[in-house]
Amino acid sequence: MSWRLYSSIAGLGLMAAALSGCSDTSAPVTIDYRQIGFCDTYTSAGGVRTAQPNEVFAVYRVDSIDNAKRNADFAFIPTRIYVDPSEWGAKATPWKSRPGDAQDLWYRRDRRRFVSNDTSFAQAMTIPALAPKMITHGARAKVEAYSVIEVPAAGGRPVEKTLFKLSYDPQEGDGDSIPADPPIILNNANAAQESWPHTVNCKELPLDKFAAS
Repeated sequence: MSWRLYSSIAGLGLMAAALSGCSDTSAPVTIDYRQIGFCDTYTSAGGVRTAQPNEVFAVYRVDSIDNAKRNADFAFIPTRIYVDPSEWGAKATPWKSRPGDAQDLWYRRDRRRFVSNDTSFAQAMTIPALAPKMITHGARAKVEAYSVIEVPAAGGRPVEKTLFKLSYDPQEGDGDSIPADPPIILNNANAAQESWPHTVNCKELPLDKFAAS
């Protein structure tokens, strides 16, 4: 289960509102990404990080974000990227607000696995970490940064032969200072692959060829 604090991105939302002007709401933003592979452990400044039992780290790289068809800026928030339970054969659960919290829109919880704001993986691998980014309207921006999502390894097929597609939880907006996100398409650049590397040590994944591109 993943907790996400929506209010933490209010600053980017205000920036988008100030810069956006009138938006073509029918035009989507396209995020190009690729699944790099899977690994079980890595060593960060805080010590050894190991995936939970029967789980692995799925490593992703976001290549670019295309906002060329819109006349409004787009506030990209990495922690809105997630893997849906259906990707590992589980049923999605209904949204549930955090117990005792009055603002249901700000705190949500389900079985989706979200990108974390913890950048220790990228730091340990000495590669760019996925970070919030304002994408100017009418532009296509290179990102070329990485993150991980911990996903279940047990399923109907070997994890190294599994494509865990990414989705994006769009910001709803508040009708005033925070604009709603446009339609967002996530395009997997290597979706045609039939297998991905799976290593015990994350350092052994073929990250260098992508980091240097």
